Amino acid sequence: MYNVVAMRDIVGNAAIIKYLGDSACENNLSHAYLFCGPECVGKTKAGLDFARLILCEGSNPADCTECPSCKLFESGNHPDFHYIDKDTVLVDEIRELTNALELKPFRGKAKVALISHAERLTVQALNSFLKTLEEPAPHTVIILTTENKKNLLETIVSRSRLVNFGLVPDKQIYELLNTELGVKRTDAEQIVNLAGGRIGYAITLAADKELATDTINVTSEFLRAYRSVDIHEKVAFADKLSKEKDSLEPKLQNVEMAVRSELLRLSGDTKNVRTGELLTLLNRLTKSVEMIRRNANTKLVIEGLLLGSIS
Repeated sequence: MYNVVAMRDIVGNAAIIKYLGDSACENNLSHAYLFCGPECVGKTKAGLDFARLILCEGSNPADCTECPSCKLFESGNHPDFHYIDKDTVLVDEIRELTNALELKPFRGKAKVALISHAERLTVQALNSFLKTLEEPAPHTVIILTTENKKNLLETIVSRSRLVNFGLVPDKQIYELLNTELGVKRTDAEQIVNLAGGRIGYAITLAADKELATDTINVTSEFLRAYRSVDIHEKVAFADKLSKEKDSLEPKLQNVEMAVRSELLRLSGDTKNVRTGELLTLLNRLTKSVEMIRRNANTKLVIEGLLLGSIS
């Protein structure tokens, strides 16, 4: 079963959501789409409902939930929909997918594949998948999601219709938390600052106060260590943080969002010394996350980040 959210209920990126909904309902489709944008802004949710709309057998897909296709989709058993979301996607899994896509649809007019976090495909898997994008079956629609198109082969990007998702405005996130989810004003304001435009992460924080508290603490500790003149404090914190390897990347992304939020608050004040400091830190955080994704030594990366040797 998929966590399907109707496009009309997705908060933020309204123009993109309308474009996708219209494309599906009017059957004006490309063979491949690349949904690109920050984590937790609704790319996968949009991809799931886009797939449902494409496969819908009703006369009005935007409002349909009762046709046989939609019921199959909601149950997670639609034979013409293939969904991959794994930490690592191997070439054999992609070969199995491409073989399935070459078959005629079991129902209706299309077969749809959604691959979330396409950058997690191995090089061999990406190369194997390229042929499917170059010579797609006429009934196939492929949806890929990624945070940054630079994470993928240029040949894959060039053969896909790029759809850019952006961060969701703080006001929309606050209204969702406070008005619809009933989060107290002070808590909602704090979560909005932590989320940094990532509405999916805001919803997660609202449901998990322990996670919200941990996120605040780690971000505060990191910024204190980064600004400290005590090298021993920096090295000790790097050692502590690097041991949390499974959660290291999201923690660094949380720091990145906190830095972005602070930059927005200083927007237009180009003479403020902190603006330059934060821009430098933001650049170093982005490069550090990329290095960690390439399996660099986490302790050395964090030490380099805190000591300013990553530039």
